[in-house]
Amino acid sequence: MVAIIGTPSAAADVDVRASMRCLPRLLQPFLTWVTGKPLRGQRPYVPARRALRLVGAVGMLANGVVFGAILLDATYALWLLLPLSWLMTTGALRDLYLGIAHHAAHDNLFRSRRANRAAGMLLTSFVLELSFDRYRESHLRHHSSKLAGAEDDDVIALSAMGIHPGLPRAELWDRLFRVGLLSPRFYARRLAHRLRETFVVASPAHRLLALVWHGGGLVLVWLYDAWALWLLVWLPPLLAFSQASLLANTACEHVWHVRQHRNGSRMQHQTVARFLGDPTPHGERGAAYLASWAYWWARLLFLHVPSRVAVLISDLPQHDLHHRRPQSDWANAAYVREQDLETAREGTYREVWGSLAQHIDFVFDAWRSLPDASAAGSDPTPMRAP
Repeated sequence: MVAIIGTPSAAADVDVRASMRCLPRLLQPFLTWVTGKPLRGQRPYVPARRALRLVGAVGMLANGVVFGAILLDATYALWLLLPLSWLMTTGALRDLYLGIAHHAAHDNLFRSRRANRAAGMLLTSFVLELSFDRYRESHLRHHSSKLAGAEDDDVIALSAMGIHPGLPRAELWDRLFRVGLLSPRFYARRLAHRLRETFVVASPAHRLLALVWHGGGLVLVWLYDAWALWLLVWLPPLLAFSQASLLANTACEHVWHVRQHRNGSRMQHQTVARFLGDPTPHGERGAAYLASWAYWWARLLFLHVPSRVAVLISDLPQHDLHHRRPQSDWANAAYVREQDLETAREGTYREVWGSLAQHIDFVFDAWRSLPDASAAGSDPTPMRAP
């Protein structure tokens, strides 16, 4: 079963993905990637392979940096396109961590645990995040009974920022921006936390790998006088945009603070799929109809696609599947989840449709019936895992 939860753009009685069936068949794989959900009965032309997902993430990272380098060598007017480079690089960095290294922590990237650990160490040291061993330990706790409760690292981090039940939605959004997304202090504290975890707390092997990655990179920057590339193309995604992506994802990744519900399992009410998309327009032909289609395409290309590239990366739209079946085929998670629905496996799935902001609204609105859960600490740095 699936419970479609209504949003301002997707009422509960509308099958948003099915409404897109009117679009050409050649577009359906693209729409499945953007939304995170295939049409009923749809199968991939070529199933994705997990190791190739790593190659794809590295390729997107290279494309983002190379595209930025090309823009820097062009006329200043083209620098206005740098956000496209940042978008690709940010998405690749998040994918290497929350996509690839995350599944390596579940021993679900390669067959060998040793290979998974090696890949995880290489990737976490490269993206300047929690060392793989510490990440794995923390993340397995995240999959335990601590999920979404007071002892969950992400709940602690959000609560310390003042983002917790007991406040109206407008106040929660204000704190998300003022204390997080637009706060220099947030990024400074995140950077200090990441550097400490990488170069102080981590194992000698992790520290050495990080020194090789970033020390070697700085040597190349110095040798080729590529300071503009380093400062304008590489550092913004590494230090700022990746952390904004982390916070935006964390805010709606689970229905935080929900421990049990009178109807259904705890897992059912803590996890929800986050699908990006709106119902396609319908009605009489005419100017208003064409305008509705123009608005629909604008939201898809300029709102949903960037959110998919840089925030809801990898299998994060189908994150409810991951918590129900951590060892499932995550590289094809959209199709695996749909097959679960077709076979009535794993009970009831829930899904929210709309924009990333509407996904966050869903979590904030779910807190209305919960008691105040004020911050238990003051360190908003531990946000770690999907």
